[in-house]
Amino acid sequence: MGIIRIAMMLLFIIGSAAALLNGRKKKQPTIVISTDELTQETNLSRLIEKLNDPHWQIRQAAVEQLGKIKDESAIPGLLNALTDSDSDVRDAAINSLAQFGKQVIPGLIETLQHANQNGRIAAAKALGQIQDQAAVTALIDALEDVSAWVRVAVAEALGNLHATDAVDALTEALEDTDDRVQQAAANALKQIGKKDG
Repeated sequence: MGIIRIAMMLLFIIGSAAALLNGRKKKQPTIVISTDELTQETNLSRLIEKLNDPHWQIRQAAVEQLGKIKDESAIPGLLNALTDSDSDVRDAAINSLAQFGKQVIPGLIETLQHANQNGRIAAAKALGQIQDQAAVTALIDALEDVSAWVRVAVAEALGNLHATDAVDALTEALEDTDDRVQQAAANALKQIGKKDG
């Protein structure tokens, strides 16, 4: 009696494990098909809706496609994607927002004040990619952020902008309590010096 019960339990466990594995295998192709479909999608409302999909791959594909379409109605959703829990989605949002240029600077500056640290980092990176001097003052202010990672991203952005107005603030950042910020500030000052020199 004991052997039969053990055998039945083993069969149940093996069957359950197989069902779980089959379930995983079936879900992945669905995601791949959906991301492939999204790269061809032009329906803005459908793409914006996919920014809230539970799968990061779907959110990333939607963000990338919205960047290609470059419709202004996508900007709020893309700004929100800067605070996504997945770094690939945030990176895609940075690149997509950079496609819009100057018109997203106010939203990015606002995101520099966001409670979400990842959002602040992503906003600084996007401002560095857009390379418009209109962002310099806000970035200088963000060099005082409580997060060292944000300060690093801000210093890098100021370097990318070759922001001569930021030389004093970056020089002060050389004395930051965090070594990573000091290094980012030194690199930014070198970039600015190369542009001027």
